[in-house]
Amino acid sequence: MAAIDAGTNTFRLLVADSPETVLAPRCKEQEIPRLGEGFAPHGRLQEAAMARGLAVMARFAARLAACRPLRVRAVATSVVREAANGGEFIARVRRETGIPLEVIDGEEEASLTALGVWRSLPPTGGPLFLFDIGGGSTEFTYLAADGRRCFSRSCPFGVVKLTEQYLVDDPPAAAAARQLTAAVDLYLDQLFSSLAAAGLYPFAREVTLVGSAGTMTTFAAVDQELAVYEPARVHGCRLSRERLAVLHERLWRLPRPARARVPGLEPGRADVILAGGLIALRIMDRAGFSRVTVSDCSLLEGIAFSLFGAGEPPSACM
Repeated sequence: MAAIDAGTNTFRLLVADSPETVLAPRCKEQEIPRLGEGFAPHGRLQEAAMARGLAVMARFAARLAACRPLRVRAVATSVVREAANGGEFIARVRRETGIPLEVIDGEEEASLTALGVWRSLPPTGGPLFLFDIGGGSTEFTYLAADGRRCFSRSCPFGVVKLTEQYLVDDPPAAAAARQLTAAVDLYLDQLFSSLAAAGLYPFAREVTLVGSAGTMTTFAAVDQELAVYEPARVHGCRLSRERLAVLHERLWRLPRPARARVPGLEPGRADVILAGGLIALRIMDRAGFSRVTVSDCSLLEGIAFSLFGAGEPPSACM
């Protein structure tokens, strides 16, 4: 089976032979075409961004032809579902690569992300509160200790959107950090009000905070100075709020070319990592956590598990 996650910033491909090999796949690749570049001012995918996305999908199609999976599920997320010309991009992907790209809504994105995390991390003995910072949206899910999904929410903010809107200087000025923090806090106000209304917040002491997607895996890689990314060293590692703040401050002070040379940081994330780090820090502060567990598995693995009929964490734990 093959899974593709076509995100606002990053495209990823995974080919696995069974549910057991999803975490040790036959093929796993990712590229950063920045499909959402220039989207916010116009509400449309830009031609140059679509061309980069199509080129990546063509390379993925070549890999699929070599692997010959029985089924392929390719999903597009935030920027394609919001774009006025998202349907045009989907049609071009199908016409030029043969890959049937489907748009999923925020609820399904949160659900599949939770599935990928839930089936990949060792049991903690308690509930999980998961956040997944994407390029165009950020998903939040509360899972009970047995995996039941009690709450999920997709919020329309992500690192590409916020970077283009607030972080125009290099390195950004202090005023930009304040503006970005205020924007993120508005979304988090709504999120935590909803969690409180559901009786889930303030969080109990046994809840574990988990962060997935590129922001958190990048900070884990930078923390370990991984010149070559090693999923086994990133998946399940823990970062303190204090350490995350130190790493974020270090990156914030560097100009983009210098950030791109930091071990563990993909050059394609050198600009958006600043917004991602600020989002993560605000989540930890508002949620009251001093540590976060990093998951290398998220939406892509959830798509793959769904293809094998692994099922999602059951809902309605209240």
